[in-house]
Amino acid sequence: METNAKIRTPEQRTKDKTLSRRERTEAAQQLKRERYFADPRPSMSLKKQMKLDAMLNFVTSATFLTMFTSEVLGIHGRNTVVDTLMVLFVLAAIVSIAVYFRFNAKYKRELPDELSQLNTLKATQYANAIIVTLFAIVLLISGAATRNSVTVGLSHAMYLLVGMVFLHEFLTKILFIVFEGNDDADEEEE
Repeated sequence: METNAKIRTPEQRTKDKTLSRRERTEAAQQLKRERYFADPRPSMSLKKQMKLDAMLNFVTSATFLTMFTSEVLGIHGRNTVVDTLMVLFVLAAIVSIAVYFRFNAKYKRELPDELSQLNTLKATQYANAIIVTLFAIVLLISGAATRNSVTVGLSHAMYLLVGMVFLHEFLTKILFIVFEGNDDADEEEE
């Protein structure tokens, strides 16, 4: 009963419009901490979370980008390699979703510390730069291949947009893992 009382107070503070945004944000963070410590499940490290998220994001982005490529090139339904690849990516996405939900049900997610938040911000900035560069390269190549006339339908644009969003998330997670370094190195220092 004490835990519910502790959680209820920050929850009310997060919804109190008389408080400043900063105070409500602090109350929301306190509420997350209270809920984290009240959860009896074992915790999953932040790096494991990012690896799990990266796996799901990679498979999803590969699925949508393969759909975009096959539709734009007009080889959907005519090329068995692309169709087989598409089926494999969809099956991998289904398996990834099942694994993702299984781990989220079994473990609680570790809360990020300040260094992890800074590494996430740094990874996001690098991923933004990579995505913008990649998008510019794709436009230049497609423009050169089609003599500067690129026509993309609305459904094709949706495939590209969703694929790029998941690719951005994948790059963010991978870069975060790279910036975090080895867990073994951290354990050896302690």
